[in-house]
Amino acid sequence: MKKYLWIAVLFFPLFGEALKDNNITSASHTYSVTSYLKLLLTTDLEYRDRTLESKVLALESLIEQSRYNPDIYLEGTVMADNNLDVAKTRQSTELEAVGKVHFNMRLYDAQRFYYTSQREQLFKALSDQELIDATERLQLMGIQIYAELMQIQQTIAQYNALLIYQKRITKLAITRSEKGLGGIYDRTQAQNDMLNIRLRLTELKELLIQKEYLFRQSIDSDSTGVIELQAIQYKTLTDSLKELQYSALSSNAHLNFIQKQYELSRSDVETEKARDGLALDWRSHVGYGYIEELDKPRRSDDDIVWFAGLSLKYPLYERNNIALNVEQKKVQALQAKNSVNIEKRTLNRTVNRLYNSLRKYQIKDELYRQQKEVLTERTTTTYNRYKEALETYKPYSDSLRDMAQSDELSIRNAILVDVTTLQLYIVTGRYLLEQD
Repeated sequence: MKKYLWIAVLFFPLFGEALKDNNITSASHTYSVTSYLKLLLTTDLEYRDRTLESKVLALESLIEQSRYNPDIYLEGTVMADNNLDVAKTRQSTELEAVGKVHFNMRLYDAQRFYYTSQREQLFKALSDQELIDATERLQLMGIQIYAELMQIQQTIAQYNALLIYQKRITKLAITRSEKGLGGIYDRTQAQNDMLNIRLRLTELKELLIQKEYLFRQSIDSDSTGVIELQAIQYKTLTDSLKELQYSALSSNAHLNFIQKQYELSRSDVETEKARDGLALDWRSHVGYGYIEELDKPRRSDDDIVWFAGLSLKYPLYERNNIALNVEQKKVQALQAKNSVNIEKRTLNRTVNRLYNSLRKYQIKDELYRQQKEVLTERTTTTYNRYKEALETYKPYSDSLRDMAQSDELSIRNAILVDVTTLQLYIVTGRYLLEQD
């Protein structure tokens, strides 16, 4: 344990300096996964578009039901008419003016149940599911953006700490070389190792600029401060593969959205069939009429005019063939059902892939932890032997390079564990944000 004590004492302040070098101490904005995803909900243009689509779906039902609303309108006519009797002995010219208020209404048809009850519920469910589906897809995108930025930040912090440490080792190698205690190889190799770290840092900082730009753009932020990301929090998944697949098939937002579309397409079939049925309409109007004969002797009359009656209609044949329309709706319903089956297979494959990937990343995470212990011991030993002039710089250089590569891969793998876990939560419908 004592042989690791010096490295803990050494590296603890170095990480503080590394974070300072990375401008973490400047004005910053802190985000958690949840706060970032909530910002996405308010700024993402595609999500906003899906929100508008859901409102359109909600209005579809009201538009369909409008056929049962009363039709009230005002009508006025003025006309002149010339009449000739059968014997052609008398000809008269009349002037007529009438103003009416009409009140017409569809009282009943065979489609009324579907339009006013069943389809209203289906459209509402589809509208709600549209938003949930949009939220799920936005989360999958947001988590990827969040995790990629976090990975770059952590890797830069690791290399910044390594650079500070390498500066000290390089200074020692130069000092020893000047005193004739080490060859030119040790000095130049130490300097080369430091340059390699700086080159890697340059690449990472370029990537950091890209990832920060993408992060800020996704939430319409014009801030130039440092972005601080909190660790991704979640409960460890203990479900089996079958349990996860079952949860996905019963709770996945996109699958539920497609299933709602299929239910609506089935309703389309029944609604179209019902068009071949009785229809009962109310027709009425009330108004005022004036008529005047312009021939001599001139006569005129005026009075209130009104009409009220019921109209019963049963279709025998329509140009818009009902049978063909029904057949078309049936084919569309079969297409929707096929889409559901395709999505179920795709979802099972997705869950299977994510589950196996997570298990792989978790195994590698443990292996990286063990490798870290081995490389730390190796680096400590080669450092001490070099410091005591018992070994050349090369064994330490090899150990340092291996540790840097292992640490970078370990950070990437740990992020993949987090991302894959959250993706499994989302596709199984268990990590959805609350809707306001």
